[in-house]
Amino acid sequence: MSRKKTILVIEDDIQYGELLKDALVHFGYDVMLAYSATGGMDIIRQEKLDLIISDINMPGINGFQLAERLLKMFLDIPLILITGLDDLKLIKRALAVGVSDYLVKPIKLDELPVVLEKGFERRRLESKKLQDNKAEILLKALKALMRALDAKDHYTCGHSQRVAALAMLMAEVLGLDAEQKYTLHLGAY
Repeated sequence: MSRKKTILVIEDDIQYGELLKDALVHFGYDVMLAYSATGGMDIIRQEKLDLIISDINMPGINGFQLAERLLKMFLDIPLILITGLDDLKLIKRALAVGVSDYLVKPIKLDELPVVLEKGFERRRLESKKLQDNKAEILLKALKALMRALDAKDHYTCGHSQRVAALAMLMAEVLGLDAEQKYTLHLGAY
């Protein structure tokens, strides 16, 4: 059973914050609520969050400044900014600082789950891309190391590559899945 996704709502309007919280709880999310960006940052540092919804116009730190701080902290938490102003310049600025989405108040609560799921999916795809990049770098480093070892001894030159190729042929015959093939390929080097 998967855990409920946890969402932080940062909204200085207490009534609107409570309304959002109640709607999100109704949709099955765990929700934390902060009434300022500073309070939100405290929660961000302490809790494992899946998504943040923040008002733009708040006293002190605004939603744009919050987005910039999250980027500096290297947090890949999707951030959705909300505001009462339907202004194209604000939308462009929000997307430029890397937010997942931008919503104009009053939010259509029945459409909220779709927007949230889009944010979760974007995060999942970005994480997968990062993981794939790390795996590719690891494989390249491993191959370079094996070429260096093979080059030291002419007798074993190319041996690691031949073993890896044979291992992949056996994996194909055995019908292994992609992850098992990848693990076998790494081990063959």
